Amino acid sequence: MSLLVTVERYRVITGDTTTAASAASAAIEDATDLLADALGRPGALKSQARTETMHVGDGGQLRPLAVPVTVCADLEHDTAQMYGASPDSVAFSGYFGGDLPRTVEVTYTGGWVERWANLGAVNALPASMEQDIARAAYLLTHPTIGSVPVGATSVSLGDASVSYGAAGAPSGADVAWSRGTMKWKRRLP
Repeated sequence: MSLLVTVERYRVITGDTTTAASAASAAIEDATDLLADALGRPGALKSQARTETMHVGDGGQLRPLAVPVTVCADLEHDTAQMYGASPDSVAFSGYFGGDLPRTVEVTYTGGWVERWANLGAVNALPASMEQDIARAAYLLTHPTIGSVPVGATSVSLGDASVSYGAAGAPSGADVAWSRGTMKWKRRLP
């Protein structure tokens, strides 16, 4: 199993040296899935070859589920999208005229790889994502850790009393993602 954040990096970022490696690995996988869902990219954070049916934008651009795009033999691309989708491109093989199709199937390689083993690579996991995944994994393995519950309006130590505002207690499963991470949220054309 390949992790976007290794157990060693998890330990460095969080300072957690007591959680078993197997539990930390499972929490890292779960945190990665939570992040993928938050970014609107379910199952598409890890780098791999994939075939995807994409909506064709007005200018022939395609926005893939997995970014950064590192390989796309049929079309020009940058890290976030592909360009030049037209009936003349290989991606439209089998297209015989009429109105341009609204979707096209494209095979490409996209997604992130573990940061420290791939420093300098265009698809090395950004530091903000690495930090966020590690911290979310820590919260998943230590759900009761924290001095003051999130959303508390009053906390008493004697007889352990916690009060919340009118909205009540927030869900314990919620994790916060940094602004640097959320800039990778998927935006459809």
